[in-house]
Amino acid sequence: MSEPPNPDPGLIDLNQRMLDLGLSFEPPEQLRARIERVRIEAQHQLEQEALEKQHLRDRVREDARHRRRVFWCVFGVAILAGAVSFWVILFDRGASAETLTWARTVASAIVAGVIGYFGGAAGKTSG
Repeated sequence: MSEPPNPDPGLIDLNQRMLDLGLSFEPPEQLRARIERVRIEAQHQLEQEALEKQHLRDRVREDARHRRRVFWCVFGVAILAGAVSFWVILFDRGASAETLTWARTVASAIVAGVIGYFGGAAGKTSG
């Protein structure tokens, strides 16, 4: 029997360097299959990240919508309370002292709230 031909020393060196780097020779079919698996995993990860970003955007949008609803609800109640208290202060001459005190307190709280709100908003825009 004859011995198999000696492999090319350059090929042995290349194979050894690949093994040193943690790489190994794979037939083209296996390499294509591995590349496809990695591509599919990367695509899946990108899709997951896109879904997470979209979910985060939806949450931010919903939180902003909720804050607007709360603001308009509180604003509406303040307008109604302010209207009643100013009505009592200005036009109800037969109001008791307790009612006038309540009306003045509500009016003062609304004025302070408006000043605080717009003062806080002005502070945010200036910085």
